[in-house]
Formats: sequence, C-alpha cells, structure tokens
Amino acid sequence: MKRFFGTMAMVAVLGISGVALANNQANKNNQGAAMSGHQSAQKALTIEGKVLKVERDHLILDYRGAAVQFKVSRDTQIQGVTSVRNLTEGQQVRASFEMRDNENELKTITLMPSSTYPSSPESSPSSR
Repeated sequence: MKRFFGTMAMVAVLGISGVALANNQANKNNQGAAMSGHQSAQKALTIEGKVLKVERDHLILDYRGAAVQFKVSRDTQIQGVTSVRNLTEGQQVRASFEMRDNENELKTITLMPSSTYPSSPESSPSSR
C-alpha cells in the first residue's frame, strides 16, 4: 500500500513539474513574441524597421531603437527590390521571420513605399 501511495505521489509531482515547465516555456515564447513583433499561427513574426546595415548573408534593422539582426537565405522572399543587397541604409522595410537555431531567419522582406508629401504652404515659394 505504501508503494502505491508513493508511486501516486511521484506521478503527481512529475505531472505538476511538467505543467510548470510547459507554462514557463509558454511565458518565454510569449515574451519573445511581444518583444519581436506580431505572432501568427505559424510562429512567424513580423516587424517594421529601418535598414541599418546590409551584409552578404545578414540584414540589420533598427526596430524601436534596437538593432535586430536577420539571417538572409536563398529561401528569403524579397518584395519591392530585386535583392536584399539593393537595400540602403534608412529605408523602411517589413520583415517576416522565424527563430531557428538562435537566429532570426528572414522569411520575407518588403520595401515599404516611401512617404512623399507635398511641401508645407509655409515653405513653398508661391505662399511668400
């Protein structure tokens, strides 16, 4: 009888530990998603930021004051430019990525349309 209750106690402890570990991992995942952008059902995250630096196989974006590095692969889908290498510093982009092997693997990169507004009336020559 003592063995039965001992076994049941062990199962209960292991069950509670498993739930605690699962909740801890879920909290870490939610915190990472909140810090990295929006999370979809496929665990792909999306952020918008400005290009800081373009390298052969990496892209660094300024996202809310933080430099975020992405791994670029041949599977990366590119929209708005012909190559990631054609991006220049300061351009606004949207990046969709997944975490793989402790790296942000870039899935898609989209060049955002530049905002060109007409000059304000105060600065136009006709208003002077």
